[in-house]
Amino acid sequence: MVQIKRLYNILALAIQKIEQKMKPDDFKNLKNIHPSYGQKILRSLQIKMPELFAEDGSLNSGRASEWKLKKTTLVERVEECISFEEDTEKLVYLIRQLDLFLEKSINGFIPVGEDSYRFESLNDNVKESGIFYCQGLSAGGNIKAEIP
Repeated sequence: MVQIKRLYNILALAIQKIEQKMKPDDFKNLKNIHPSYGQKILRSLQIKMPELFAEDGSLNSGRASEWKLKKTTLVERVEECISFEEDTEKLVYLIRQLDLFLEKSINGFIPVGEDSYRFESLNDNVKESGIFYCQGLSAGGNIKAEIP
């Protein structure tokens, strides 16, 4: 899970970067992004990171596996984009797309039929980033997270 863990570490650093750059009112403004501008951001992400997307523009979650990620430069390109991108709207869009992309991959690690599952943070740079990235929780299961 090395490549996937790297992507979660990158996500944590991106969230930290956004938190440091934005004020509370800025988060409200993100909700008011014009749809055409949002589509423009998505198109630029599709060009920069085509492995994230299928030909129809939807997320290509079929590529969110360790062995498929090793065959691409997606991790490096995401890391570079997050390091140098200063536009918070673009960062937010990238984080959202990457989170959705990885969602199915992490669900594949949870044993089928488990009514209880214990996990640690999906990222291992919690001390550096101050972000504890955990899997989305849904009602019905007994999921426990331990903060290191």
